[in-house]
Amino acid sequence: MTRVSPNLFLVGAMKAGTSSLHEYLHQHPQIFMSRFKEPQYFAPHRTQYGMWGQGQPLPEPGIDWYLRLFAEAGDAVYAGESSVSYTARHWVSDCEQRIWEFNPQARIIFLMRDPVERAISHYWHFVAAGRETLPPEQALRERDDYVARSDYAYQIEPYMRRFGQDRVYLLTLEELQTDPGSTFARLFAWLGVDDSIQIDTSERHNVRERELRQARSYARPLVKLMHGWRWETWKSRLPQALIRGLERASYREVDRAAVQLEAIRQALAERLAPRVRSLERLTGRAYCEWSGRGDTAKLAAEEGRESAVTYSSHIDCL
Repeated sequence: MTRVSPNLFLVGAMKAGTSSLHEYLHQHPQIFMSRFKEPQYFAPHRTQYGMWGQGQPLPEPGIDWYLRLFAEAGDAVYAGESSVSYTARHWVSDCEQRIWEFNPQARIIFLMRDPVERAISHYWHFVAAGRETLPPEQALRERDDYVARSDYAYQIEPYMRRFGQDRVYLLTLEELQTDPGSTFARLFAWLGVDDSIQIDTSERHNVRERELRQARSYARPLVKLMHGWRWETWKSRLPQALIRGLERASYREVDRAAVQLEAIRQALAERLAPRVRSLERLTGRAYCEWSGRGDTAKLAAEEGRESAVTYSSHIDCL
């Protein structure tokens, strides 16, 4: 078994760049990130929404399977994993409690992105996965998951309460993109590892192309089957021609560049503004880099207090 118990958790947010950050962290010689990115071990395996976590196999793999993901960590200071289901509090609760019971000394990283753009990217992700058939304006208005995952204060507050503010680190995708060198230096200093290590951020991970496939409404049961955990086993036994035929019958091509999103962005910004204000109050800083930000631009300075949590920010409000 590994010499270091898993002690670093990148808990989200979904569609905020966690796949890239996971790989960037792995470049540091003192940090080992699991090669299986989304173990979701501390998310309930069964929920009212169906199977969840641990790759969704049956029977549940269990703790031995989980610890084997870190068997190659060696002498790393941190053994980490990334599972965005850990900040799906509106669907699965108490993930922070399960992680704390496993390792109360763990460090938590939460990567955020402009909440409007995150919600839209989330929508396209579900379209490509065959889980969304509604047009964007209707889906983003009616399905709570898109907005709830962009309610960052709601999602991260349980971790701050359970682990303590000094063990939770917040940063944004925008600052990571603007100045990755300084951002990683601050993050590594917080982790207590060598902060002079230079990270290559030239490659982005898990980025979808403009062309997407959307599940046809009549084929949703078939699409659900093809995204189940058993499908990976079954399709290896089926002729490739049959698999391609099933996919053509189940999906239609969607050009997301042709979809007009400005009105949708405006509606989302108005809807998410109160959520951003909650985050600003929680963290004591403004998020000027976001279109969905609130109207408390100088919150920390105006209230004369320090930030409530550790965060990395070099983006100033004008």
